[in-house]
Amino acid sequence: MENVTVANALSITEHLKSLADLSPFKTKNIEIYIDYLPADDSGCGDLYDIFSISDNKFSVIIGDISGHGLSANLCMASVIKHLDNLKLKNREIFTKPDELLFELNRSLYEELDSVNMYLTIICAFVDGDNKLFHYCNAGHCQPFLMQNKILKFLKTKNIPVGLERNIIPIKSKISINTTTSFLFYTDGIINVYNKNKKKFGINGLKTAIEFVVGNNKNYNCEKIIKSIIYFSSNFSCGNKSEDDITLLSLKIKSNDRICEIK
Repeated sequence: MENVTVANALSITEHLKSLADLSPFKTKNIEIYIDYLPADDSGCGDLYDIFSISDNKFSVIIGDISGHGLSANLCMASVIKHLDNLKLKNREIFTKPDELLFELNRSLYEELDSVNMYLTIICAFVDGDNKLFHYCNAGHCQPFLMQNKILKFLKTKNIPVGLERNIIPIKSKISINTTTSFLFYTDGIINVYNKNKKKFGINGLKTAIEFVVGNNKNYNCEKIIKSIIYFSSNFSCGNKSEDDITLLSLKIKSNDRICEIK
């Protein structure tokens, strides 16, 4: 893993904490809130990034490296280093999630394959001016779409980064014609256990979201995240998760027509 050190890997946790501390991110019709709960201080296997393309256009990324420990942390440090280089050399690629996913797989395949690891990731582009949401999901946890108090999953259509050398990413597009929220997360939250060794799971996550969406007409992204943390903490009786937890809520404000998913 060229030019990636243990110190680099361990610094990821502090970087992610500092980014979460800047929440919420707001523009005239976009709101983003993040919370990051590391399992410990040994490094991080989670990834998230908000990259501003212009005042009302953002790239949103969330991901998770398979495995745990130092190898996972070093791999994630390498992923972040590659994304940072792309921001300097080819920022336009962040407006095209399929091309970004292709480039990540092309650049990282050998490295991930050599350590028998892979990266699940969602690459998204939020166009607040034109009310469009473009995304590619490469094997990551299916995000929730929330609209008019109705929750639905956004399906995964691509395999994780690092599993195959040659991929042709499939991109999806959502036209936002009514206020729409999204929840992205890593599997640490659904793998929270209680004293009876039962998982919080997708149902627990859905219950926490519905509590906010169903009872607050003007809910914001922070309320969704705080509700999830509250419900999961009560479920586990405060037991700390064995995996990092990343939660990212996005809200795009619009008029009152239904969105179209293509």
